[in-house]
Amino acid sequence: MILGSHRRWRGSAGALALALALCGCSDSGKAPVTKPDPQPGFTADSPVKAVRLLEWCWENRDLARYEELVTDDFLFCCAANDSAGNAFRAHELTRFDEIEIARHLFVGGGISPPANIITLQFDRNLIPQQDSRAGKQDPTYFQEITTSVVLRIRTDVEEFQVTGAARFFLARGDSALIPAELVARGFRSDPGHWYIQRWEDETMVSLAAAAGDLESPPLTTQPTRNTTFCSIKVLYR
Repeated sequence: MILGSHRRWRGSAGALALALALCGCSDSGKAPVTKPDPQPGFTADSPVKAVRLLEWCWENRDLARYEELVTDDFLFCCAANDSAGNAFRAHELTRFDEIEIARHLFVGGGISPPANIITLQFDRNLIPQQDSRAGKQDPTYFQEITTSVVLRIRTDVEEFQVTGAARFFLARGDSALIPAELVARGFRSDPGHWYIQRWEDETMVSLAAAAGDLESPPLTTQPTRNTTFCSIKVLYR
């Protein structure tokens, strides 16, 4: 009885080894399965979708799509009471600054470590309005969107949390100043494409945030620095 059981076990073991070998042989010639890069389910063919695409680009750290979103005369403006913007109070951040900041944050190459995770949340319903800037009040070509902002960034060394609001000013493609590098890639004066021309930061460090009294928990249990969008951009400039 013992000898028979031993033989049956050896036979089963041999069959298992053969099956594993066959599996290994059948898979050896297959290419590794790769997932496609995430893509937004929309294009910037309206002011709302342009702001949604910005939100998506930050969350997915997509520098290539982000470069296609801001005009050549783009400006980022810090809140008047945000001391982080004192270094460039006389001149707002330009398109060049914005793309370099995004590069350092999304990919790396700057002084601060790049993000491992970014979550950015705007209002569920974005409502475009007439542009409040002088000379840009024709809603056919220029519009404005104000939204609440909740931003969280995690790097290898720390976490950031930003809350408040943002004001975006958008230009239709046939009235926007398109960057030369985009023109070289085939971008034209397209009325079906909207660009972000100006971004005014209205985020702030509230007393509740400074005390850690926030409804949403941080990404991990490590300490979170509550700051402003302006401060993030200065850090990664």
